[in-house]
Amino acid sequence: MRRVFAIHPSIKGIVDLSKYLGFKSCITEEIIWDSNSPEFIFVSERIYTDINEWELFKKMYNPQRIFIFVSGECMTPDLNIFDYAIVFDRKLKDLDRICRIPTNYIRHRSLIKKVNDMSFENALSRVKELDFCSFIYSNPKADHIREDVFWGLMNYKHVDSLGEYLNNSGVKTTRNDKHWRELSIEMKSRYKFSIAVENAQYEGYISEKLLTSFQSHSVPIYWGDPLVVDEYNPKAFINFNEMSSISELVNHVKEIDENDELWAEMVSADWQTSEQVARVKKETEEYDLFIEHILAQSVSDAIRRPRGCWPYIYTNRFFDEKWFLKSKTKRYIRKAIHCFEKQ
Repeated sequence: MRRVFAIHPSIKGIVDLSKYLGFKSCITEEIIWDSNSPEFIFVSERIYTDINEWELFKKMYNPQRIFIFVSGECMTPDLNIFDYAIVFDRKLKDLDRICRIPTNYIRHRSLIKKVNDMSFENALSRVKELDFCSFIYSNPKADHIREDVFWGLMNYKHVDSLGEYLNNSGVKTTRNDKHWRELSIEMKSRYKFSIAVENAQYEGYISEKLLTSFQSHSVPIYWGDPLVVDEYNPKAFINFNEMSSISELVNHVKEIDENDELWAEMVSADWQTSEQVARVKKETEEYDLFIEHILAQSVSDAIRRPRGCWPYIYTNRFFDEKWFLKSKTKRYIRKAIHCFEKQ
């Protein structure tokens, strides 16, 4: 049995970890939760933003443990610090150290429905009951494209902002609710369109925003992953990545808004083509094997991050930048190696 732990506020044990990472039952049967002396530690990007998680990571970091970075945002992993990484990048490779998050990784936490159950006839029958467009966000630090899309569409028709950011509806934000994904789907279901703009553009990064829009049977207006059409049916959403201006987007939305049959075709289209579904299945199998491979090894065999003079210097700088910047070359080399060997 492998002793595992995760540095994440939502993960308190094996059940949480399995749900978060989509582990198969055969994996959960081979691991136990150990917060005192874990061998394998899963770490999210929150260590860079949450001081408590950062301090816990720093306290637990030592050469006798394996660290796996799990990206929940569009970040490239630091393989000087982590042994393995689960990422959004489709093309990032480093032997057996990196695996892409399969589409199902997001889907198992964000999809209540796995396939589109909306027929063309049903879509057509409900279109007149719907308001124009929703915008549900709380993060004010996203790429300016998000706000540009909002104001661009507002020049055509009123867009209801239902989240904390740019709120113009008086509706209480749902982001801090335990079931915020489900609530987001419910809220979006009242609209013909939903703005599904990622906080950043990054190849491979597709969050829940597109998926919750699909499930609400609201046409997503998407911007983010430039290769999103590799994973989702382009007939089911508006892809702003392929447009050159806000005015082009607004004209396209207007065309669909004024044609009920065109809107119904999009809302009733399959979210993924059969080829995309098959690709996801293969990707998920590779992901399962990646996790199994890591946990099947002893700690000594599983270590992948570099060791030696400069890796030690880098590690100490990572955990104590002020000390690093004040040190002279010979002093910090000796101290870095000495401190690491004492861990």
